[in-house]
Amino acid sequence: MKRFIAMLLILCSALLMTAAFAEEAAPEAKITVVEQRFINMEDNGRGFFFAKVQNTGDAAGYADYKGNIVLFDAEGNIILTENYVHTKPSDVYLEPGEYAYVCESIYDDALDTAEVADCQFSIKAVDDGEEYEKLASEAKIHFEPDEEDDNYVDVTFTNTTDEILYDYEIVAALYDQNGELLFINTEMVSGIGVHPGSTITVRLYIYEDILMYFCREGLTPTTVDALVYCEK
Repeated sequence: MKRFIAMLLILCSALLMTAAFAEEAAPEAKITVVEQRFINMEDNGRGFFFAKVQNTGDAAGYADYKGNIVLFDAEGNIILTENYVHTKPSDVYLEPGEYAYVCESIYDDALDTAEVADCQFSIKAVDDGEEYEKLASEAKIHFEPDEEDDNYVDVTFTNTTDEILYDYEIVAALYDQNGELLFINTEMVSGIGVHPGSTITVRLYIYEDILMYFCREGLTPTTVDALVYCEK
């Protein structure tokens, strides 16, 4: 009898350990920041934050809309924090390996006087969000630094759905020759219908102050990655 009870206890322990291991090993989404850039314009308390985030987990999930930016000075002191920083579009659904972009304008008087030495951005994966359909697109950069009003990205896409699209969002990420992220612009179009099978080109401009930053830092955008989203 004692032997039977001992074996029963061993079996129960093994089952509990197996269940615990299965729970620990359950697939989950993980949102990782793979590239980022913060630009302090050093006037009027303005800054721009750009990032590429990717689901590096082994399950699908949504990028939380409560992303968090923390800016530090050279001594490690916190200059400011910015909450509710999210992907474009927000709450986007990402399969493992899929990525999205983050674009945020920051306004704070602290940026007038403080020198930003480091920027940390964190964003979590959550269970609820929005699902979008991504449409294939082509993008071309027109970059003429001597012409302030003549720098833009043209994004062309075709409506491959069977419905008229009235709401869609375009995201264009610019990279330099070394593959470093330089700038992101977005355009949310609403009320202009694109019929099934029709093709449209949307122009996204490079801001004048971003252009001045490129010239000051010797940066040249050479490639562009464009994503086009529409609601399912």
